[in-house]
Amino acid sequence: MMRIRKQFEQETRPFPKVICSSEGFQNVKASGRLGFFFRRRLVGAPLWAVLSLLAGPVLLPGQRPPAYRIHTLCYLREFLDYARSAYAQRVQAAALSCGFEDYCRGFFKIDLDRFMEFWRAFSDTAQFLSYEQTLARPGGVVTDFLERLSLPLPGATEATGDKNPTISGHLLAFKLIVNRRFAHQPGHYLALRRLAEAEARFRGPFRISREQAATLRAGSTGYNDTLHRTVGDFPERDFSQYPELLDPQRWAEDVERILAQPEFEGLRPHEMDIRNAFGELRQMGF
Repeated sequence: MMRIRKQFEQETRPFPKVICSSEGFQNVKASGRLGFFFRRRLVGAPLWAVLSLLAGPVLLPGQRPPAYRIHTLCYLREFLDYARSAYAQRVQAAALSCGFEDYCRGFFKIDLDRFMEFWRAFSDTAQFLSYEQTLARPGGVVTDFLERLSLPLPGATEATGDKNPTISGHLLAFKLIVNRRFAHQPGHYLALRRLAEAEARFRGPFRISREQAATLRAGSTGYNDTLHRTVGDFPERDFSQYPELLDPQRWAEDVERILAQPEFEGLRPHEMDIRNAFGELRQMGF
């Protein structure tokens, strides 16, 4: 942590404004390491962080530690859209192997009030905005973000495509089966992303019936109610208009195509097992 912080401070020292963006920030539960990295406070910091500061400075002679003024800007998504995207990401990037409904009910538990309280306490200022509202504006989230930070970067708002598409369709189904049978391999993530970038039916939302959507939203422990109090009205996307996750006519063809990627070479001897697991996906609610 000290080495990374020292490198970060050396690289960013010449600039008056630094943007730190990461999906990982949403998973931070305690301020100890974060506070150490941004030199906010030592209350709650791990013992090694306190001892490292007592042992001596890590800056070059004559340098002072940076004094950051932290402004947190967070775009909050509607519950079901957030859950759907987070589910696909967890399946792709880790070993999650349950169905979507089980994920919403058992794994995807977010106390939005506590989340916002944490970032308000950590930051000098904090803004929480509706992702859906902002997306509907001309230029979308990128333009809004730049305007709020007074960063009019020429050409920055031109459409360049989704650089990190959410996997769907048979890519998501394939990885679910793999997660249920084999150990997750880090190289799988990039292979799936490459395929999602190449073909539209391998990315984006999957179908959720209106009845199922209403049930899952109702069981979200008040997430959307808190979001409404924070950002006002926002649209709830109708996922019943999107394609089904599974297409039995193309399953075998797509499994073969996915396994042709070099990262999945070790799974090729198990092709028939993966293809025959189609029924498991139906039992999981797809």
